[in-house]
Amino acid sequence: MVLFCSLVPGRVMADANDTLRISASLRQSWDDNYNRSSDARPEEITIAAAGLAFNKKISQQQLSANLGVSRYEHNRRDFLDATTWRGGAAWIGQLGNALRTRLSWNRYEQPVDRAEFIGKDILTFDHRQASISLVPGNHWRFPAGVRRNALEHSNPGQLAINYEDREAFIGIGYVSNRRSTISLELVRGERDYPRQNLNRPDDIPPGADLNYDYINTALSSTWVVTSKTQLEGRVDYFQRDGEVNDGNGSQVSLDGRWKATDKLSLPSGYQFAQPAVGETSDSPSEVQRLFVEAEWQATPKLELTTRLSHARLAYEPRTTLPARTEKGYRWVPLAARYQFTEQFGLTLAGSLLKQQSPVADRDYIAREFSMGMQFQF
Repeated sequence: MVLFCSLVPGRVMADANDTLRISASLRQSWDDNYNRSSDARPEEITIAAAGLAFNKKISQQQLSANLGVSRYEHNRRDFLDATTWRGGAAWIGQLGNALRTRLSWNRYEQPVDRAEFIGKDILTFDHRQASISLVPGNHWRFPAGVRRNALEHSNPGQLAINYEDREAFIGIGYVSNRRSTISLELVRGERDYPRQNLNRPDDIPPGADLNYDYINTALSSTWVVTSKTQLEGRVDYFQRDGEVNDGNGSQVSLDGRWKATDKLSLPSGYQFAQPAVGETSDSPSEVQRLFVEAEWQATPKLELTTRLSHARLAYEPRTTLPARTEKGYRWVPLAARYQFTEQFGLTLAGSLLKQQSPVADRDYIAREFSMGMQFQF
C-alpha cells in the first residue's frame, strides 16, 4: 500500500475529437520479493492488454464508451494467472442554456495489492452516477445527484468485505476567469457489507456489524496560481453511524505541480485518510502518503521521471495482530518513456520498495524492474 508510479496502461480514453481509438500494450516485469514478506521469493510477470474507446459529440450531447482486457501470466505462480476486464460509458448532455446532465458507469478489475493479501484475489470496482447541474452563467455551478460505488473480491476468504455505497449529494461551485475553482459538496449515504456473515480476514473483527450510515462534507479547490503553477486540494469531514464504523473523522488530499522550465515539471502531493474497517483486508485505521516527483521532457520523444514516495499506516489492535505503525518507502530512480511515433512507444522503469514493521513477516525490501511497449491507433 505504498504510492508508486505505474507504467501499465489503464482505461483507454478517446480524445475529444476522436470517434474511435484502439490501443494495445505488452509489459514484462521482474520482482525479487513478490509476496512482500521477509522471506523474499522472486516472480516474473507478463502483462498483455488491449482496449478501445469511443467518443462522439452530437449537437450538445457528448457520448463516450470504453472496453479493455488485460492478461497476467506468472512464471512461477501460474495459479495467480488471471484475465481482467474494464469498461465504461458516459453521456454528458445539455438541456437548454442552464442545465447539464450526466449519466456514467465505470467498472474495472485488478489484482489485489500483494502487501495487502498474498493469495489470488481479483478486485472489481463499480461506479455509477446520475446528476444534473444548474449552470446559470459562466461561473456558478449547482450540482445534485446520486452515486453508487461497489467493491467485490473474487477470493472466497475475502467475500465478507465486499461492500456497496449508495449516496445522494448536492453542491455549489464557482469557476473564476482564470479557471480556478472552489466547490462545497454535502453527501448523505450508507455502506452495506452484504456478505459479512461469512468468514472474515484475520484483521477484521469477527461477528460485529460493519454496516454504517454516513454524512460527508467536502471542500475542494483548484487554484491556478500562475501559468506554471497549479494547486489542488480537498478536505472531507465525515460522520459515521454504525457498530464498528462509528464516529467522526477527516480526509485530506493536496497536490501541486510546478513547471520549473519548459521541459521540467515538479509534481508533489500529500494524502491523509481514515478508512472504514473492512475497506481493505488489513484495515489500517489511519493512512498518510507523501510523494515528490520530477518529470523531464528531455527531447520531444523522450520523457524521464524520478519519484520518491512515503506511506505511514497506523493499525488498531485486531484479532491476530497488535496495534502498530508501519512505514513504507518507494523510490523510482528512473522511469523512461520513448515515443517513436504517435502510435508506438517504449517504457522502462525500476523501483526499490522498503516496508518497516514491528511484525517480522511484514518487514521487507523488494526490487522491481519492468519494460514494455504500447501501441495506439
